[in-house]
Parts: sequence; C-alpha cells; structure tokens
Amino acid sequence: MNIMNTKDNMITDISAELEREFGLPGSPKRIQFDEEAHAFYIGQISLKAREEAKKAQSERAKRINSTAR
Repeated sequence: MNIMNTKDNMITDISAELEREFGLPGSPKRIQFDEEAHAFYIGQISLKAREEAKKAQSERAKRINSTAR
C-alpha cells in the first residue's frame, strides 16, 4: 500500500518511512510494530464504543427517570 501524507508542503511515502524506521514487511521489528499498531487501533475502537455506550446508557436512565415521575 502506498499512502501519501503531506506535511510542510512535502509529500512523504509512508511505506518508505515505515521501512526505514521498522524494516521491511515480515521482519521481526516490523512485525512487532504492526502488532502494536493494531493493538492500539483496536483499543481506540473499544474506547470509543465504551464512551458511546455510556452516553446511550445515561440517556436511557434519564428517560426512565423522567417517565417514572
């Protein structure tokens, strides 16, 4: 995958940056990076879901309390 990113009017090849920093895909350092990045990503999704669920739960509680009166 060749994703491009612009910063300070420069175009950076993210794949090349990852290879420079963590090695080629399949190398031990790259595998470790990919696993940690994936774990972080899943954690962020879980956090967002918990935050949304809490809002939904508190909204349901408000509705129940307002109809109980």
